[in-house]
Amino acid sequence: QASLPSEHIESRCGDFLRMDFPLHPGGPYKVFSNIPFNHTAEMVKKLLGGKNPPAVCCLVLQKDAAEKYCGVKGETLQSLLLKPKFWVEITHYFDRRDFHPVPGIDVVLIHFEKRCSSLIPEDEYQLYRDFVFFCREEPSLTVKRSLMRLFTWNQFKRLSEMLDVPYHDSPAGMSFNQYLNLFHYYSGQLSKGKARSVAGAEREFAVKHGNRALNIRRGK
Repeated sequence: QASLPSEHIESRCGDFLRMDFPLHPGGPYKVFSNIPFNHTAEMVKKLLGGKNPPAVCCLVLQKDAAEKYCGVKGETLQSLLLKPKFWVEITHYFDRRDFHPVPGIDVVLIHFEKRCSSLIPEDEYQLYRDFVFFCREEPSLTVKRSLMRLFTWNQFKRLSEMLDVPYHDSPAGMSFNQYLNLFHYYSGQLSKGKARSVAGAEREFAVKHGNRALNIRRGK
């Protein structure tokens, strides 16, 4: 057995998806890995969805998957759910010739860094998730038709002007900051009893779509 270069590194052999995780509850740690691409969704969920996610997580991923986590071509469910808690960016684009054998896909290095302070309070994070799923549940709905289920016409008109939200576009075209600001306004109205509850929207979405929406290989 080879000796490790540092006492701060621990070697474990086994199925990552079956291991108890996180390995060091309460303490900061970092992850750097070239994970098997066919398990991207499960591994990212395990790494970043736990109670003690890594302070920094750098993964070698297929370019298409990484772009969905970053929201490069428009915010996805994956990017909207991650960004309140993590900075997400692609930091390196590999040349295919960097690998042997040469892969038939483009590969990048994606960097997830835990925010010092989440943009959504922990006790409101599930409500935020439900809000996002509620807005994205029907791709055929425009922003206006989607949000008018939650806000009055005057509220929607004011919000759309303040946040530059397009009336007739799909909610898929809104930026993360627009979702974030809409949610903060919504949660304030909900606390006053002036808004419809979206609780359970994520669960209903999963039942309706068979969890496909959160599969990075077939995500929206």
